[in-house]
Amino acid sequence: MIGLPRKGFNPDSGFFSGGSLVPVLPPDTVPDVLNFVDATNVEPSTPTQSNIVTVTGIDAPSPVSIMGGGAEHSIDDGLWVSTPGTVTVNQTIQLRVTSSALFETAVNVTLNIGGELSMWTVTTRADQTLADQIQAIVDTMPAGLEGLWFYGYNVQVNDGDPNNQRVRDWSSNNHHLFRGDSTFPNTSSPTDTSHDGDDYSQMQNSANITRGSLANVTYCANINIASVTGSDYIIDHGANRPIIYANGSTIQGLINSGGAFVLSTSGPYIGLDTHVTLVGQAAQRRAILYINGVSEDVGTDNQYHTGLSASDTFIVGSRDGTSSFFDGDIYYVYYYNRVLGGTEINDARNKADQIQALIEGA
Repeated sequence: MIGLPRKGFNPDSGFFSGGSLVPVLPPDTVPDVLNFVDATNVEPSTPTQSNIVTVTGIDAPSPVSIMGGGAEHSIDDGLWVSTPGTVTVNQTIQLRVTSSALFETAVNVTLNIGGELSMWTVTTRADQTLADQIQAIVDTMPAGLEGLWFYGYNVQVNDGDPNNQRVRDWSSNNHHLFRGDSTFPNTSSPTDTSHDGDDYSQMQNSANITRGSLANVTYCANINIASVTGSDYIIDHGANRPIIYANGSTIQGLINSGGAFVLSTSGPYIGLDTHVTLVGQAAQRRAILYINGVSEDVGTDNQYHTGLSASDTFIVGSRDGTSSFFDGDIYYVYYYNRVLGGTEINDARNKADQIQALIEGA
């Protein structure tokens, strides 16, 4: 005999088994809470992805939609889409959005899975001063940097004193960034990169400069020679001197050798941006001259004396600030208290070029 439904029976609420009503539960499409980690300090206009989250707490396919700033989602590492879809239990989901073009600005993303709303925020970093941007690059330069000087850095210095040429001290190693102007002691220095034959800069009293153990040194300058009248000095580090200078069609260098054992490389260099590096290897008492990161002349051993004087002045653009003036552009000069190898020379050069580009774009 076929049984009849009991009074008030709702076929959607369950069925009878053994005389008892067994309920049928509706599908659960509302997931457990999804935790997306907000992204901060993001570069402007940068595509940014969230952490990957696993969807739990559902037992049926659940609808998915996303809103905010052109955001997209990806399910199980699939295609990035912004259109609605569905997700099932234990599938993963990840969000993506492009950060704001403005500094310190948030883009808010809302993910909706089965009515459960999950928020994710991407916030751009604060704007950086030029000095901060330079500092970030300097922090990645090879270790041992003692001085880094740029011409043409005509921006307000960070201590508010327009007569103070030191823009920033770096750590405890007396790293200084200078701009060329008349505030250098005993100096007739240009306000930009141009040296027109009577300009020079006394960069620092050398008591603040470490020469390194037994004169392990690396000197670098980025220049553009306009003309040469004699031995036109680019770098002169005093009486017991490492020096770099232009002479005719050549660029030459020596370290504390009394004028002997001169390293030389032939151009043409006039009118061309040229990166010059002079390295002193104290153990061998040997100097090496690099042009644009390439070793051009290697000295023999025992070419120079160790024990360079700590009291020598560091002058750029002249010999002792009285003669042999350089004619052309000096973009920057830097000094290391150790020997840099070829890879490090090019790394330091590339980083300094990045700083120069920032300065020129300021």
